[in-house]
Amino acid sequence: MPGSDSSSLEGSERPGSVAEDDFKNIRAVCRVAAHFILRSLVLANNVHHGDAVEALIFTAIWTTNTSHIRGQDSFNEVPIPEDLRRPVTVARLAQVVGIPPETVRRYVNRMVDLGLCRRIGRKGVIVPESVFLRPDMVGAAKEQYLAARQLQRALSQLLKG
Repeated sequence: MPGSDSSSLEGSERPGSVAEDDFKNIRAVCRVAAHFILRSLVLANNVHHGDAVEALIFTAIWTTNTSHIRGQDSFNEVPIPEDLRRPVTVARLAQVVGIPPETVRRYVNRMVDLGLCRRIGRKGVIVPESVFLRPDMVGAAKEQYLAARQLQRALSQLLKG
């Protein structure tokens, strides 16, 4: 399946077998998670002025830039310093999002022109710190944080042992 490259989910837990008594909550957990995902997509789409493909590619850039430091103290810095970000290539982005490389290239070129990302030589692109300090991005981050807290509370209720 395009975009389902397992390495794009580095650090995430893989689903295994579900215990029989956990199964009763599986649909409720899926509904709560789907609500969170939809809310996240709407937030990203709003920041990118209704261009869901740009929002997807932008999100793939910044999450891939920092995936190697997940779990480290530096992952919690706001924003993560540029020297800790690793550039990502168009080819890798195309794999991660499951969109043809030429389409990804056009979007990346446009985002470079808009200042949403910056080329690091031939290594790829990063999202600069300054982008995350823009008022629209700060607002979206705050909304995303609130949504994540709601997700945490809902899952905590559903997964009580």
